[in-house]
Amino acid sequence: MFGLLDAALERAGALGDADVEVYGERSTSRRVKVYGGEVEQLTAARRSGLGVRVVRGGAAGYAYTSELSPQGLDIVVRRAFEHAAVGDPDEFVALPEPGGAPADVHPYDARVEGVSDDARVELA
Repeated sequence: MFGLLDAALERAGALGDADVEVYGERSTSRRVKVYGGEVEQLTAARRSGLGVRVVRGGAAGYAYTSELSPQGLDIVVRRAFEHAAVGDPDEFVALPEPGGAPADVHPYDARVEGVSDDARVELA
């Protein structure tokens, strides 16, 4: 994911002077739906995406995509710049200052990945 973020920042740099923020997300979810002791639905999903926020000329623009190909990155960065170009300037618009190292928070437990679908059904 970090390579995609760097690639988006490079593309933004090529479009001119602006403050740019890029973030990425990747998630995996599994869901077991049980009714009356019977499994009605078992689903798994993976999602990935990338957001770009641009502040240029006092106006902000934002775009998001789940299309993470080189062409998708080109489009999302360009759209964020286009949105900033048509936005109204606002003296209070600014990206946050870098805050140093993020807090040492670990909300994810990797042991969840090892739980089989059969075990999930049993727990439900």
